[in-house]
Amino acid sequence: MPTRIQTYVFVYITFGVWSLLALYHGVTVKANWFSILSVAAAVVFGILIAFDKWLWEWRWFKSWLVKRPHLRGTWRAVLKSNYRDPTSRQAIDPIWAFMQIRQTYSRITLRLMTSESCSDVIAVDLRDTETGCYSLASVYQNTPRLVVRDRSEIHFGALLLTIPEGEEQVLSGQYWTDRDTRGEIELSERRKKLYSTYKTALKAFGESEAS
Repeated sequence: MPTRIQTYVFVYITFGVWSLLALYHGVTVKANWFSILSVAAAVVFGILIAFDKWLWEWRWFKSWLVKRPHLRGTWRAVLKSNYRDPTSRQAIDPIWAFMQIRQTYSRITLRLMTSESCSDVIAVDLRDTETGCYSLASVYQNTPRLVVRDRSEIHFGALLLTIPEGEEQVLSGQYWTDRDTRGEIELSERRKKLYSTYKTALKAFGESEAS
């Protein structure tokens, strides 16, 4: 989203170009018109803020003006990892988790929460692949709880989700970590409210749903 200064510069440049074209075509440009430019720029900036935060979600704008998917909320997630227990060499069971997605038109952030750790994004990008799908890619840092760091250290990873256009009920993708582990992830059953911890999300979804 453009800053206030960028918005003002854009409005003034637009008016300047319009004024030059008007003079070229013999239209009189009155000096008092310039006095309302700051008001016009403020109004435009306010509209941009409202659009970035709320208006872009309106159904009226869907498809003809806004195509990007609306992902904001807290999602129930399940991770299937190739990690094996170092002692038994047995594969681990699927991991239940929750993903919080905060989103405006111009920004998106992710937070993945399990019973043992939280992953917060370092970089993220939501992009139209021009194939009928969107891709959501991120690099993240995973921070396990202190009591489990003897077997699960802080690490970094990458995540790639595929979002079919117009189908935002179930998201699926893959992840990789610098601990040489990888796996698949699936998001479903979204709640509109944003939860920042595993326990609060677990309570909101119902313990039996994520146990």
